[in-house]
Amino acid sequence: MTLVTSFSKVGEVEVTGSVEIIPDVEAMAWGSLDIEEVVSIYGLADELDKLSDIASSIQAVLIDAEDQQGSSNLVRNWIKRLKKVFFEADNLLDDVITEVKHLKLFHKVGIFFLKSNSIIYNCKISHPLKAIRRDLDMIAKDKATLNLVERRQPLLLEPYSVQLNLDRETYSFVRDGEVIGRSDDKKKIVDFLLDSKVEENVVVISIVGLGG
Repeated sequence: MTLVTSFSKVGEVEVTGSVEIIPDVEAMAWGSLDIEEVVSIYGLADELDKLSDIASSIQAVLIDAEDQQGSSNLVRNWIKRLKKVFFEADNLLDDVITEVKHLKLFHKVGIFFLKSNSIIYNCKISHPLKAIRRDLDMIAKDKATLNLVERRQPLLLEPYSVQLNLDRETYSFVRDGEVIGRSDDKKKIVDFLLDSKVEENVVVISIVGLGG
């Protein structure tokens, strides 16, 4: 199952971005370094596994959240919190990609070199990653207090879309084939993760983020 998040600012400069919390999985190589090795080297698998489970429970109520947001300030605030966490995850993925690219460029990176630097770098990303997971876990728990119910996505031949309107922002949930990511490298990082979570007829959140 895939959860890709995008948000857009109407009337302002838009930069397309994506964060995949529960990605589709393909055995993909990133340059000379396999994505599985990157995840393993930096010790991301366990935390990302936990993130995937939490995001699955959130994804199940997104259609109901769309229906309730117009009449409930609590649901609107819940969506704002969800947006904030996804942007934090997006920025963290950017940091991981930038770091690995830097090592490859300046050190003709090999697995040994990456492993020798992974302990220090893992300290830099493990705490924010755990913070993201805790925030997402709290959001998942709060959905019960909002009386959000699980709904199955209808099986349609055409792409299915759910609009979550928040002030001047638009949240779109689209099927995976319709999502265009900001960065192929980021997609390769997250596409690797958690193939056991992949299912058919996915619901995907498409996010356009602010530049920065």
